[in-house]
Amino acid sequence: MTLQALTLREAFHLLWRSWTGRAGIIILGLMVVASIYTLATMPLDYGTRIWNNADYWKDYPKMVPPDWYRVLFDRSLLPHTVMRLETPTSSQVISYAGSNVRVLTYVFTYTYDSPTYPQNVRLAIYGLEAHNPSLPVVLTISLERPDGRIDQLYFEIIRIPPQLAGQKIYIPTPKDVNAYGNQYMASQLSNFYYMRYNVSITPTDLAGFEYGVEKAIFARPLQRGGNIVLEPLNGVYRFTVTIQLTSPQDSVDMVTLAVVGRAYGLMGTDFDGRDLAQALLFGFPIALAIGFVTSAIVSLIGMVLGVFSGYYGGIIDEIVQRTADVLGNIPLLPLLILFTFITPTNLRLQILIITLIVFGWAGLAIIVRSMVLSIKSEQYVEAARALGASNMRIIFRHIVPQVLPYVVAQMIFFVPTAILTEAGLSLLGLGDPSIPTWGQILSRVLDKGAVSIAWWWILPPGLLIVISAVAFVLIALALEPVVDPRLRRRI
Repeated sequence: MTLQALTLREAFHLLWRSWTGRAGIIILGLMVVASIYTLATMPLDYGTRIWNNADYWKDYPKMVPPDWYRVLFDRSLLPHTVMRLETPTSSQVISYAGSNVRVLTYVFTYTYDSPTYPQNVRLAIYGLEAHNPSLPVVLTISLERPDGRIDQLYFEIIRIPPQLAGQKIYIPTPKDVNAYGNQYMASQLSNFYYMRYNVSITPTDLAGFEYGVEKAIFARPLQRGGNIVLEPLNGVYRFTVTIQLTSPQDSVDMVTLAVVGRAYGLMGTDFDGRDLAQALLFGFPIALAIGFVTSAIVSLIGMVLGVFSGYYGGIIDEIVQRTADVLGNIPLLPLLILFTFITPTNLRLQILIITLIVFGWAGLAIIVRSMVLSIKSEQYVEAARALGASNMRIIFRHIVPQVLPYVVAQMIFFVPTAILTEAGLSLLGLGDPSIPTWGQILSRVLDKGAVSIAWWWILPPGLLIVISAVAFVLIALALEPVVDPRLRRRI
């Protein structure tokens, strides 16, 4: 069997016969499937539109482990819960100040059954439309607890600017009410505690770090050792949200209530509450794009220059080889650090790819040139030249097919180099922060000093970087029999 007779199907068969080839192909296949799913389900501007949009992640818990960790290892962690109501539980039109106004009521029922407290309780109102700016919108929240009722846990008057009358406001950023640090709720809870338990905690203390409004909502006060402590009060809680609008035509698109828990999703969240599963998923096409685009262009340039350098010789050979010598002897990492450091952050990924391409082809061109020097002295090449075949025909008919398997193997080898280089620079803080690559996720862990406390934040991106690099190395090792016929006979 000669290299010329090896078809793509035969090459794949050889690749599949070794365990390294099978393992590499399976891992690469899974990465490709994940990339296709990501591109089909997530916007291309996910990084700027969602990942770096702080408002988008307001309902998410901050730096919590995955939900499966709660299920398997720590049942005490409170699960994250978001309740959404697009239509009110009840609606009525009443007469107020000589005008007919519309009152919408939303009821959220939540069963609290945990020894831990939520990080926050957040109410969000989306798409408020009010037509009469002379009357304010009135927001009221009441709470029915297992031990009693607080008629007015929260109260606010929302004045609509005349220029916004009849328009949808609070889109996409909602009107939100947070329990965390809320002095009004602290005052109401303080009064309730005094009336119900005869325990006095000032609103300032209740809203402070020692207690916390988000805890006080789901707790009862106890006297213990001369101190007042809060104890979780499990049971059914009913939040009733009343929105008094300014006319019968007014409306609200949606109201949500989030009980921000202590565990979330498939991969947990980072310090800013961002879903790490989404970022890890988005990293698949980014990693493959960086690796394949860079290695394909580097291999193409190296092969073309190596073939022409070796075949034509003379001044072409001299220019290509001296350029390759210079580029091949320049230390690449300091240059990459310098170029990315002085480049605007939104262009760093492009500069990384360009730098790897400019300095990456030299080694391959030198090796391909030596192969071409040997091939062009073969008898069948001399015979083709004697029969009048053109140089282009000889190159593409007799030389390129000989060097192509080696070039493909080198291309596969170069893919993990590009992926690891991007991850390394991102880890040093020299990546593009607007794109959530795996390296960027790791860099964020270092920035926040969470290496020793947030395993779910650092292990998955690190493992994905290693697994993706190993996949291409396994495929490259399995390609050796394809490149070298002597190895092919042994398997």
